[in-house]
Amino acid sequence: VSFGPSQFDTAPVVLSQVQTTNGQDWVTTRHQNATLQGFSLAMQEEEAKNDLHVSETLGWVAWEIGTGAAGDEQFQAARTGDTVTHTGQSVSFDSPGFAAPPVLFTQLATTDGPDPAYARAGGVTTADFSVVAKEERSKNAEENHTTERVDWLALTGDGVLRGEGFAPVMAEVGQTALTHRPASISFSHSFDNPVVFALTPSEVGPDSVAVRLSGISSSGFTARLQEPTGENGTHTAETVTWLALEA
Repeated sequence: VSFGPSQFDTAPVVLSQVQTTNGQDWVTTRHQNATLQGFSLAMQEEEAKNDLHVSETLGWVAWEIGTGAAGDEQFQAARTGDTVTHTGQSVSFDSPGFAAPPVLFTQLATTDGPDPAYARAGGVTTADFSVVAKEERSKNAEENHTTERVDWLALTGDGVLRGEGFAPVMAEVGQTALTHRPASISFSHSFDNPVVFALTPSEVGPDSVAVRLSGISSSGFTARLQEPTGENGTHTAETVTWLALEA
Protein backbone atom coordinates (compact mmCIF):
# COMPACT_ATOMS: atom_id res chain seq x y z
CA VAL A 1 0.00 0.00 0.00
CA SER A 2 1.49 3.35 -1.03
CA PHE A 3 0.96 6.77 0.53
CA GLY A 4 0.76 9.99 -1.41
CA PRO A 5 3.98 12.03 -1.86
CA SER A 6 5.36 13.95 1.15
CA GLN A 7 2.56 12.94 3.51
CA PHE A 8 4.58 12.20 6.65
CA ASP A 9 7.71 13.28 8.52
CA THR A 10 8.17 9.84 10.10
CA ALA A 11 6.73 6.39 9.42
CA PRO A 12 3.10 6.80 10.57
CA VAL A 13 0.89 4.74 12.84
CA VAL A 14 -1.29 2.49 10.67
CA LEU A 15 -4.64 0.92 11.55
CA SER A 16 -6.47 -1.54 9.31
CA GLN A 17 -9.70 -3.52 9.37
CA VAL A 18 -11.53 -6.05 7.22
CA GLN A 19 -14.60 -4.12 6.06
CA THR A 20 -16.68 -7.04 4.76
CA THR A 21 -17.68 -10.57 5.75
CA ASN A 22 -17.46 -12.39 2.42
CA GLY A 23 -15.62 -15.28 4.08
CA GLN A 24 -16.88 -16.83 7.31
CA ASP A 25 -13.50 -17.99 8.67
CA TRP A 26 -11.90 -16.02 11.51
CA VAL A 27 -9.50 -13.48 10.03
CA THR A 28 -7.44 -10.48 11.06
CA THR A 29 -5.07 -8.06 9.30
CA ARG A 30 -1.28 -7.99 9.69
CA HIS A 31 1.20 -5.23 8.80
CA GLN A 32 4.90 -4.86 8.26
CA ASN A 33 7.53 -2.54 6.75
CA ALA A 34 5.84 0.80 7.44
CA THR A 35 7.87 3.64 5.92
CA LEU A 36 7.30 7.20 4.72
CA GLN A 37 6.13 5.73 1.41
CA GLY A 38 3.73 3.01 2.54
CA PHE A 39 3.41 -0.38 4.22
CA SER A 40 2.65 -4.05 3.55
CA LEU A 41 -0.81 -5.37 4.41
CA ALA A 42 -2.34 -8.85 4.37
CA MET A 43 -5.14 -10.88 5.90
CA GLN A 44 -4.30 -13.78 8.21
CA GLU A 45 -6.75 -16.59 8.92
CA GLU A 46 -6.93 -18.72 12.02
CA GLU A 47 -4.19 -21.36 12.12
CA ALA A 48 -6.55 -24.34 11.75
CA LYS A 49 -7.64 -23.14 8.31
CA ASN A 50 -5.69 -23.08 5.02
CA ASP A 51 -4.96 -19.32 5.14
CA LEU A 52 -6.62 -18.97 1.72
CA HIS A 53 -9.27 -16.42 2.54
CA VAL A 54 -11.75 -15.19 -0.03
CA SER A 55 -11.47 -11.60 -1.24
CA GLU A 56 -12.51 -8.95 1.25
CA THR A 57 -12.45 -5.17 1.24
CA LEU A 58 -9.78 -3.83 3.61
CA GLY A 59 -9.76 -0.36 5.10
CA TRP A 60 -6.72 1.46 6.47
CA VAL A 61 -5.71 4.81 7.90
CA ALA A 62 -2.23 6.26 8.44
CA TRP A 63 -1.84 8.78 11.27
CA GLU A 64 1.15 11.04 12.00
CA ILE A 65 2.95 10.05 15.21
CA GLY A 66 2.58 12.69 17.93
CA THR A 67 -0.01 14.56 19.95
CA GLY A 68 -2.50 17.11 18.73
CA ALA A 69 -6.13 18.12 18.37
CA ALA A 70 -8.89 17.70 15.82
CA GLY A 71 -11.24 20.53 16.70
CA ASP A 72 -12.00 20.09 20.42
CA GLU A 73 -10.82 16.47 20.54
CA GLN A 74 -7.30 15.56 21.69
CA PHE A 75 -5.32 12.65 20.27
CA GLN A 76 -2.06 10.79 20.77
CA ALA A 77 -0.54 8.39 18.25
CA ALA A 78 2.61 6.34 18.85
CA ARG A 79 4.40 3.04 18.29
CA THR A 80 5.91 0.80 20.94
CA GLY A 81 9.34 -0.71 20.72
CA ASP A 82 9.75 -4.27 19.45
CA THR A 83 8.87 -5.47 22.93
CA VAL A 84 5.21 -6.58 23.08
CA THR A 85 4.68 -10.34 23.56
CA HIS A 86 1.97 -12.67 24.88
CA THR A 87 2.91 -11.65 28.44
CA GLY A 88 1.77 -8.08 27.90
CA GLN A 89 3.19 -4.63 28.39
CA SER A 90 2.07 -1.38 30.00
CA VAL A 91 2.12 1.67 27.72
CA SER A 92 1.96 5.22 29.09
CA PHE A 93 0.34 8.19 27.41
CA ASP A 94 2.40 11.35 27.06
CA SER A 95 2.08 13.62 30.10
CA PRO A 96 -0.35 14.92 31.24
CA GLY A 97 -2.41 12.11 29.73
CA PHE A 98 -6.17 12.52 29.34
CA ALA A 99 -8.89 13.96 31.58
CA ALA A 100 -10.91 10.76 31.09
CA PRO A 101 -9.95 7.34 29.68
CA PRO A 102 -9.66 7.81 25.90
CA VAL A 103 -11.05 5.77 23.05
CA LEU A 104 -8.13 3.48 22.14
CA PHE A 105 -7.12 1.61 18.98
CA THR A 106 -4.18 -0.82 18.82
CA GLN A 107 -2.67 -2.78 15.94
CA LEU A 108 0.33 -5.08 15.50
CA ALA A 109 2.75 -3.07 13.37
CA THR A 110 5.06 -5.99 12.57
CA THR A 111 4.84 -9.64 11.57
CA ASP A 112 7.83 -10.98 13.52
CA GLY A 113 5.84 -14.02 14.63
CA PRO A 114 4.13 -16.03 11.85
CA ASP A 115 1.29 -17.44 13.99
CA PRO A 116 -2.06 -15.63 13.66
CA ALA A 117 -2.14 -12.87 16.28
CA TYR A 118 -3.49 -9.44 16.99
CA ALA A 119 -2.96 -6.63 19.51
CA ARG A 120 -5.39 -6.92 22.42
CA ALA A 121 -5.57 -3.98 24.79
CA GLY A 122 -7.11 -3.58 28.21
CA GLY A 123 -7.03 -1.56 31.41
CA VAL A 124 -7.35 1.80 29.68
CA THR A 125 -6.97 4.68 32.16
CA THR A 126 -6.24 8.39 31.86
CA ALA A 127 -2.51 7.65 32.07
CA ASP A 128 -1.85 4.29 30.41
CA PHE A 129 -3.11 0.96 29.07
CA SER A 130 -1.91 -2.62 28.71
CA VAL A 131 -1.50 -4.56 25.48
CA VAL A 132 -0.57 -8.12 24.51
CA ALA A 133 0.21 -9.94 21.27
CA LYS A 134 -2.71 -12.34 21.44
CA GLU A 135 -2.55 -15.58 19.43
CA GLU A 136 -5.68 -17.50 18.54
CA ARG A 137 -5.94 -21.18 19.56
CA SER A 138 -7.74 -22.96 16.71
CA LYS A 139 -4.85 -25.38 16.08
CA ASN A 140 -3.32 -25.73 19.54
CA ALA A 141 -3.53 -24.18 23.00
CA GLU A 142 -0.03 -22.66 22.86
CA GLU A 143 -0.14 -18.84 22.89
CA ASN A 144 3.55 -17.88 23.20
CA HIS A 145 4.36 -15.09 20.78
CA THR A 146 7.64 -13.37 19.97
CA THR A 147 8.14 -9.61 20.29
CA GLU A 148 6.16 -7.27 18.06
CA ARG A 149 5.76 -3.52 17.68
CA VAL A 150 2.29 -2.13 18.33
CA ASP A 151 0.82 0.99 16.75
CA TRP A 152 -1.74 2.81 18.87
CA LEU A 153 -4.08 5.76 18.59
CA ALA A 154 -5.92 7.35 21.54
CA LEU A 155 -8.75 9.87 21.09
CA THR A 156 -10.74 11.77 23.68
CA GLY A 157 -14.41 10.99 24.10
CA ASP A 158 -17.19 9.98 21.76
CA GLY A 159 -18.65 12.05 18.94
CA VAL A 160 -17.46 13.76 15.79
CA LEU A 161 -14.01 15.15 15.02
CA ARG A 162 -13.82 18.38 13.07
CA GLY A 163 -11.03 20.52 11.71
CA GLU A 164 -10.53 24.12 12.75
CA GLY A 165 -13.43 26.59 12.71
CA PHE A 166 -16.33 25.46 10.56
CA ALA A 167 -14.42 22.69 8.81
CA PRO A 168 -16.49 19.62 7.86
CA VAL A 169 -16.61 16.51 10.02
CA MET A 170 -13.38 14.51 9.69
CA ALA A 171 -14.40 11.43 11.63
CA GLU A 172 -16.72 9.98 14.24
CA VAL A 173 -15.66 7.89 17.23
CA GLY A 174 -17.65 5.83 19.68
CA GLN A 175 -17.79 2.87 22.03
CA THR A 176 -20.33 0.08 22.27
CA ALA A 177 -20.79 -3.31 23.92
CA LEU A 178 -20.68 -6.24 21.48
CA THR A 179 -21.15 -10.01 21.72
CA HIS A 180 -21.14 -12.76 19.09
CA ARG A 181 -24.57 -11.57 17.97
CA PRO A 182 -24.66 -8.98 15.14
CA ALA A 183 -25.51 -5.47 16.31
CA SER A 184 -26.35 -2.39 14.26
CA ILE A 185 -24.44 0.82 15.03
CA SER A 186 -25.64 4.16 13.67
CA PHE A 187 -23.56 7.23 12.90
CA SER A 188 -24.72 10.62 14.12
CA HIS A 189 -23.16 12.12 10.99
CA SER A 190 -23.81 10.99 7.43
CA PHE A 191 -20.74 9.86 5.45
CA ASP A 192 -20.33 9.53 1.69
CA ASN A 193 -17.96 6.54 1.72
CA PRO A 194 -16.94 5.60 5.27
CA VAL A 195 -14.10 3.35 6.37
CA VAL A 196 -14.66 1.79 9.81
CA PHE A 197 -12.20 0.55 12.42
CA ALA A 198 -13.52 -1.40 15.42
CA LEU A 199 -11.24 -2.91 18.04
CA THR A 200 -11.63 -4.42 21.53
CA PRO A 201 -9.98 -2.43 24.36
CA SER A 202 -11.33 -4.90 26.94
CA GLU A 203 -10.70 -8.56 27.71
CA VAL A 204 -13.74 -9.69 29.64
CA GLY A 205 -13.79 -13.00 27.77
CA PRO A 206 -10.40 -14.77 27.55
CA ASP A 207 -10.97 -16.38 24.13
CA SER A 208 -9.43 -14.82 21.03
CA VAL A 209 -11.85 -12.65 19.12
CA ALA A 210 -12.08 -10.60 15.95
CA VAL A 211 -14.53 -7.79 15.30
CA ARG A 212 -16.24 -8.58 11.99
CA LEU A 213 -17.95 -5.81 10.06
CA SER A 214 -20.64 -5.87 7.39
CA GLY A 215 -23.23 -3.60 5.81
CA ILE A 216 -21.15 -0.43 6.05
CA SER A 217 -23.20 2.47 4.71
CA SER A 218 -23.44 6.24 4.98
CA SER A 219 -25.55 5.88 8.13
CA GLY A 220 -23.84 3.07 10.06
CA PHE A 221 -22.62 -0.53 10.08
CA THR A 222 -23.17 -3.98 11.59
CA ALA A 223 -20.57 -5.57 13.88
CA ARG A 224 -20.14 -8.76 15.89
CA LEU A 225 -17.43 -10.61 17.79
CA GLN A 226 -16.14 -13.77 16.09
CA GLU A 227 -14.21 -16.51 17.89
CA PRO A 228 -11.94 -18.93 16.00
CA THR A 229 -12.70 -22.60 15.40
CA GLY A 230 -12.36 -24.65 18.57
CA GLU A 231 -13.87 -22.06 20.89
CA ASN A 232 -17.56 -22.33 21.73
CA GLY A 233 -18.59 -19.51 19.39
CA THR A 234 -20.36 -17.49 22.06
CA HIS A 235 -18.55 -14.51 23.52
CA THR A 236 -19.44 -12.38 26.51
CA ALA A 237 -19.94 -8.65 26.02
CA GLU A 238 -16.77 -6.66 25.36
CA THR A 239 -16.28 -2.91 25.03
CA VAL A 240 -15.52 -2.16 21.39
CA THR A 241 -14.18 1.21 20.25
CA TRP A 242 -14.93 2.32 16.72
CA LEU A 243 -13.75 5.02 14.39
CA ALA A 244 -15.38 6.02 11.10
CA LEU A 245 -13.49 8.13 8.55
CA GLU A 246 -14.36 9.40 5.09
CA ALA A 247 -12.44 7.37 2.50
